[in-house]
This record gives sequence, C-alpha cells and structure tokens, in this order.
Amino acid sequence: MKILIYEHLTAGGDLKSLSPSLLKEGNEMIKALIRDLREIRTVELLVLRHETLPPLQGDQGGIQWLPVKGSHPVEELEKAIQHADAVWPIAPESHGVLEKICEMVVQQGKQLIASPALWIQRSGGKYAAFSRLSKNGIACVASYPLKGPSATPPLPMPFVIKPEDGAGCEGIQLIQTLKDWQLLCSNWCLGQEKVAQPFVCGRFLSLSAIFAGGQGVLISCNLQEVDQVNKGFRLKGLEVNAKADTDGRCAALVQGIAATFPGLWGYIGIDLVEHQEGLLVLEINPRLTTAYVGLHQALGHNPALWIIDLLKTGHLPAAPTDSIGPYHLAL
Repeated sequence: MKILIYEHLTAGGDLKSLSPSLLKEGNEMIKALIRDLREIRTVELLVLRHETLPPLQGDQGGIQWLPVKGSHPVEELEKAIQHADAVWPIAPESHGVLEKICEMVVQQGKQLIASPALWIQRSGGKYAAFSRLSKNGIACVASYPLKGPSATPPLPMPFVIKPEDGAGCEGIQLIQTLKDWQLLCSNWCLGQEKVAQPFVCGRFLSLSAIFAGGQGVLISCNLQEVDQVNKGFRLKGLEVNAKADTDGRCAALVQGIAATFPGLWGYIGIDLVEHQEGLLVLEINPRLTTAYVGLHQALGHNPALWIIDLLKTGHLPAAPTDSIGPYHLAL
C-alpha cells in the first residue's frame, strides 16, 4: 500500500505567518508518523515537504519525497494523490483546510486515513462540538458564539476568546479586564468567528483515542503543560501516558463522544480540563495531535499499526492493558 503523508504546515501551509511553535509541532508529528509507518513492511511512503524547510533528521531511506515549491501546498497535494493508494492528512481545522483535503481524497477515489469531511465540520468547531456534546449530556466548558465586537463583554471576567475553528493555542486570548476586551474588539477582523469560554482553573489533559462506527478506544491520557504568555497561552510540553484511567472515567468519556459523533474515524484527540467538578471537554481534534509524538515510546505499541489494521479490517484495537510508562515531550 502506498500512503501519501501530508502535514499541512511542513508542506508550506501558512508558512509566512506560521508561529515557530506550531511548525515544530508539525515537524515532530510527521517524524513520528513516518517512523511508525516505516515499521509496517507492507507500506510504501510518499511525503510532501516544502523545499525551504531543512530535511528531517534521522534515517529517512525508502521514502519518496515530493518537494513543494510554491505557496499553494493543497494544489500540490491534489496532484500527488493520484500516485497513492491512501492519504493520511494532518492539518488544522482552521478555515476548513482539513475538510477540503479530506473531500479531495474521497473525490479522487483514494482511501482516507482520517474522518470524513462532514464529521470534521461537526466536531472540529468549538461551538458546534459543544452544542452536540451538551445535548447528549457530556460535560463541557460552555462555548458562546461571537460574530463580532460589542461594547459589553459576553461573560464575567476572566474568560477566554478562541477562534471557532482554531488549532492548538493559536489565537487564544485571556480577557481579565475591560481594557483587554476593548483592545480585542478594536483589532477584530470582520468575518472572524470566535467563541467565548469561561476560564476554568484546573489540570489540562488530553486523551488520545481511536474511533470507528460510533465506538471509541482510549489509548492514552496525557498531561498538558501550558504556560500563560502575555494574554495568550503556549503548549510547552506534554507528559504522554501520564495517568492511568483507574476509575474508567476517561474511557467512558471517549465512548460518549464516539456515540455523539458516530462518523469520526481513526485517531482523535480530546482536550479536557480537570477541576473540582470533574472532567470538562474543551474541544475535539479530529486528526493527529502533538501527543501522538510520544505514544509509541510511552505505550510500547505502534499506534500507526492499529490505524492501518482498522483501515484494512474495520476492527478497533483492544484498549492497551500494558505500557512502558509516562513519556515527557518538550516543545
């Protein structure tokens, strides 16, 4: 099977305006995925990468590199798809990029190693996800849609403003004073959809899971190390496989989210905050997340092999019952 790997940021997507932290996360994810897929003997790899970026370190033999020369990597992807049997995209939900790519793969009749575009749309937007999850009784951090600036803050302070379809910590702003809100409003770009969420104190966690057919398997519970930088936030590291799900709460949450979004498929990341009232869902990431980088080392299992087996057989893996232990990932 020829698999084309497309990581949007390292292929040149938004390269001029891209933050170094997001580019580093993209580099680490594609390196980890290449490493894991190369262990599967039946797989051949094609990888798109922008020509201005340095080659990835390490042994990359047996890979067909497809250089992207311009500023339109999705167009290069469209041409490259015809040479592959399947496509594994890693891209942000922002501006519908991931949806567009997944639609493109399906239209060309290739196997998509990701969720269908419709379910990315339904789960990737923060307010859209909150609406569905809360209707199904799943505890979430409340999200309030904002269409534009207003004189009155939408929530009691402190609260957080996020892009409706943003990825990572990009574009997140903490509003602590009326002046913060007024400054945000003065710089608001018309047409930008944002959400407001109350700022909830607690431990920031993420779950790594595999979904298919309305079912989900928890494979790792990770601790996020988040720094507050000025009025925003930065993910500075992760403790992958940081805690065991001894009470089954995380596994039950994964099952509930899978049932709420029955079309989600493959690797799914779920961001949470844990505080005195329990676990609250912050957002769903229908794609590989940065935690993937440390999964193989932390679990002692190849997560890409589980996904390829799911693609071939339609069967979810069993939840891992053994692991090596926590793996610290600095960013």
